[in-house]
Parts: sequence; structure tokens; C-alpha cells
Amino acid sequence: MEENYFDKRNKWLISEDISFLKYCKVENYKSTGPGGQKKNKKSSAVRLTHLPTGLTVISDNYREQAVNKKIAVRKLKIKIAINILGPEIELDRTVVSSANDEYPLWIARVFDILKENRYDIREAARILKLTVSKLVKQIYKDKKIWDAINSNRVLNNTYPLNPPK
Repeated sequence: MEENYFDKRNKWLISEDISFLKYCKVENYKSTGPGGQKKNKKSSAVRLTHLPTGLTVISDNYREQAVNKKIAVRKLKIKIAINILGPEIELDRTVVSSANDEYPLWIARVFDILKENRYDIREAARILKLTVSKLVKQIYKDKKIWDAINSNRVLNNTYPLNPPK
């Protein structure tokens, strides 16, 4: 990712799936692995590549291509939120449910704040107007987000976060 996507990131994250897919290469294929005869007999697995950034995700857990595509779009938006720094984000709420369409934007906001503050969870919680415990519980709900934050904390010479109790 050579180019600076600072201004475009938030537009990608809040765009509807159909608009977002205009920026993606969509590949359908037959998945292999556990599941026996019922695992993707048709080309229902989906690989999405976000052309501007080169970020890629796959979804192959379901037998319906449309379901896998929807899940892949969500995964790709979250991957963009984690990996691309963007402009300051204004949200009406301090916490957004993972089922909400604004969730990737909220994740982007959390990562932007963490990156700016060397992954200091206390400072991020203060800026987000959350308790440290609430922020840790929110990010712990998604393993990819949890792992990304902890690996960045280690890179910044900070101990990984402990799972919430």
C-alpha cells in the first residue's frame, strides 16, 4: 500500500455494499477443507481484493455465495479500518454494536486513536469517553481486532492486553 488513502477510507467504510464492491475484485471458487460432501460443491466461496489498497479477505463458511459475499465485504471493511489511517471520525455514540453498519467506522476510530497514542489503552479510553474495562471488553469481542491491537502494542514495547474477566 504505497498511496495515501487518508481521505477515502471513511467513504469506503460507510458506503453500501454495492458501491463498495465497485472498488473490489470479486473471485468465486470452490472451497476445500472440513465439511465433507456439503462443503462448497458450487463456487460459493468468495475472495475479495480491495483494488486501491490490495487488501484481501475470504469467506467460505456458508453454502450461499451471497451470504459469503456479504460477510467478505464486512471483513474487508474492518481490515481497511485496522490498516489504513484516516481523518478524524465523528460518531453519535461512544460504542457501536458489531451488527451496526457504522461498526467498521467505529473500529477505524479506535485504531486511529490507538495509533496516535502508541496503543495506550487508558488514553484511548479517555478520548473515547469510555472506561478502560468497557473498551477492552468491546475490542475483545472480535479476535482479529484484539490480535491486531496486541501485536501493535508489542511492536510499541507495551505489554499485550489481558482478556477481560
